[in-house]
Amino acid sequence: MKTFWRTFRLWEAGFLRNTGESMRVSQYKKKMDKKTLYITIGSVAGALLISVFIFFMTFRVTEVEVVGNTRYTDKEVEKMALTGPFSFNSLLVVWQNGHQEVTDIPFIESFELERMSRHKIRIHVREKQPVGYVEADGQKLYFDKDGLVVETAVDSGSDAEVVRPVQGESDPEEDTAEYHAAVTDVPLVEGLEFASAVVGEQLQVENEEIFNTIMGITRMVDKFEVIPDKVVFDEEYNATLYYGDVRVLLGQDTLLEEKVARVAAILPKLAEESGELHLEDFESGTTQIIFARDNAPTAEDGGNQVVIPGTNDLVGNGEDSSEDTEDGNVEGNG
Repeated sequence: MKTFWRTFRLWEAGFLRNTGESMRVSQYKKKMDKKTLYITIGSVAGALLISVFIFFMTFRVTEVEVVGNTRYTDKEVEKMALTGPFSFNSLLVVWQNGHQEVTDIPFIESFELERMSRHKIRIHVREKQPVGYVEADGQKLYFDKDGLVVETAVDSGSDAEVVRPVQGESDPEEDTAEYHAAVTDVPLVEGLEFASAVVGEQLQVENEEIFNTIMGITRMVDKFEVIPDKVVFDEEYNATLYYGDVRVLLGQDTLLEEKVARVAAILPKLAEESGELHLEDFESGTTQIIFARDNAPTAEDGGNQVVIPGTNDLVGNGEDSSEDTEDGNVEGNG
């Protein structure tokens, strides 16, 4: 019996010893597995951080070029256009803010970002373009399609104009742009009543739709290369274009393209004339246009009116086969 218990204790001791060793081995393996996992995670995280660092350093913006800007310094444009958390990365900033429509910055309509190289960004600035100007207090006030005053110039009575730049605060040591009127071939507009005009603010007129009409006229006269000396609106917003001594009565904002096309074709024939070209009642099917001479026999005598063909045959080449014209000038009915 003693032998049995001695043998049992020896077996028990050996069992416990083997079990303890197995447990220690198991715990060691668990510790090693956790350590390996931590090392693996740390290595991957480190590799990712290094990759991100290399990526941002490889495409870090170090040079910015600004084109199309006459209103702000290049530094100001850079601050306005390069915004967001990735503004310093040439790849991400173009992807994030490649095209930006601007609504809260005076004089600027949009920004377009272009990546020139890994470290260089080009900012294309699209400024709000004047469609006309008004005169007030000895100044020419240029306004855009929304009636926003975007430019001022001293009315010196000659072709030379001194533009007065208006911009925000900037570092006096920074290079500033040279300022010029953005558009010099826009017409003078008369007949708009407004109390005051401030650069960067909209002209306060009774009917803001008039600015759409002005924009339409400006586009058409620019398209057909017949920029008038001025555009005058009456109380009912009928438009009249002035070309020297010739006044073109456009009337309301209808069929502007067709009307101006006729003007472009007819004007060369009125080079030596003084009077009114009547297009206020023009329709697509109009076949005759009336030119009423100044200082001529009265309408009752039929001597002050010239009938000019108003068909599409007149548009495009400016030629007229009518017997009412001779040597490029109109001839009267009298």
